[in-house]
Amino acid sequence: MVKILKILARLIGGILEWIFIALIVFAFAIRTAPVQTYLARKATEFLSKELKTVVKIDKVDIVFVDRADLKGVLLKDEQGDTIAKINSLLVNVSGIGAFSGKIHIDEATLDGGVVKINRDAKTGDYNYWFIEDYFASESKKKSSESPLLRVDRVNISNLRFHYDDYRKTYSKRGMDFDHLAFSDVNLKAEQIQIKDQVISAKISDFSTTEKCGFELSEFNCFAIITPAGLSLKKLNILTPN
Repeated sequence: MVKILKILARLIGGILEWIFIALIVFAFAIRTAPVQTYLARKATEFLSKELKTVVKIDKVDIVFVDRADLKGVLLKDEQGDTIAKINSLLVNVSGIGAFSGKIHIDEATLDGGVVKINRDAKTGDYNYWFIEDYFASESKKKSSESPLLRVDRVNISNLRFHYDDYRKTYSKRGMDFDHLAFSDVNLKAEQIQIKDQVISAKISDFSTTEKCGFELSEFNCFAIITPAGLSLKKLNILTPN
């Protein structure tokens, strides 16, 4: 059970960290250009050039001034491998403070796609670190304070999540904790706050299946992620009999 909890902590941490990156990219994109599909093209062209990788959004529908639906979101790493490919990302933005460094998002809904997190075989670096480094350096130029991101609700459905530590060999028995493949990831989270490399969130509903056959039907807790690790409070976990 201890190993299962550790891997669930890694999964939750990876998903929440990717959500943070995706929402920061989104917040940057919607301020870059004034119109929908033109906004997506120009913003992603700029980000692709800045990050020296591929950032793509097929279509952006601005439903209201503060509500946007992104279709076909693609993000690759420095080697050209996919970090995330998302079918639909619907975001309700409450406010973006250009000078205060505060971003408040009412709700983010992610439907369908895949997220792939891996560690380099030689350095152990995560494949998304270069994105965090870029936005961290940009925020330091504008303010000495780290930005605050608050998200009231996150809904994720039909997501696949892969984690690979290429420094480690593959195991053919049981759950390979260094090479994971989760399917049917469904997550509902509330009260998400990210500041000073600390992520906190209330996980109200979480279910998934791992390639080894492990199935999680219900999981809820309050999670706090820091550079030192992840803690889970008020934990409730249920697997099928």
